[in-house]
Amino acid sequence: MLRVDGLSKVYGRRQVLAGITFTVAAGETVALVGASGAGKTTVGQCVVGQVRPTTGTLRWNDLPIRRSLWHTGRERRWRRDIQLVQQDPRAALNPRWTAGRSVGEPARNFPGGRTAAELFERVGLDPALRHRYPHELSTGQCQRVCIARALVPRPKLLVLDEPLSALDLPVQAQIRDLLAELHRTEGLGYLFISHDLVAVAALCTRVIVLHHGRIVEEAATADLLANPVHPHSRDLVADTPTLKYGPA
Repeated sequence: MLRVDGLSKVYGRRQVLAGITFTVAAGETVALVGASGAGKTTVGQCVVGQVRPTTGTLRWNDLPIRRSLWHTGRERRWRRDIQLVQQDPRAALNPRWTAGRSVGEPARNFPGGRTAAELFERVGLDPALRHRYPHELSTGQCQRVCIARALVPRPKLLVLDEPLSALDLPVQAQIRDLLAELHRTEGLGYLFISHDLVAVAALCTRVIVLHHGRIVEEAATADLLANPVHPHSRDLVADTPTLKYGPA
């Protein structure tokens, strides 16, 4: 479904990504993990078209992902199919819009999508909250609004960029359960960008480890957590609390 081949990104003299290659199959949940500064977010930005790679190609169902083609007919399908959920839900929402408008506005660009009321219920929010502004909602509720907004065009893949890190632990567990349930019922694929291997263990079947802009290990989640090979992978596992791995 998604094919990333030889992806590199250079900012000035700093190489952030160096020849990243991986795939995500339909309905697959893949984690991209690594320490801060590894380049994880830049990969996600390239996948959703926010950042132009220096070299390499990205393809969605064998069509190229390029910002220059955003408004052509063949790229419109890609823009429906891949949606982004960001790390900071408050920053991702327009503070002058109600929660309902934040979810309902994208429907103008994606006819045939679901209504805000339907999607609020889908992500576990009281539809009455549609009339509130982001500052009147908790951070967890704001993240549910962001997930509801991403579901408007009935996407095939969610790029989840540290979607739990701004939340406290009980709310992290609730959002993690929501994502697991959406995967089961909606058939969504995930590119789950995180440094949290507990969340990765609950949600993802495969893990890609990024270190200084390069892939250093790729394995099934259970295999990597039980027997990490690369020293950086071993460090990540060693720094994580007791894990119960396997997708929810």
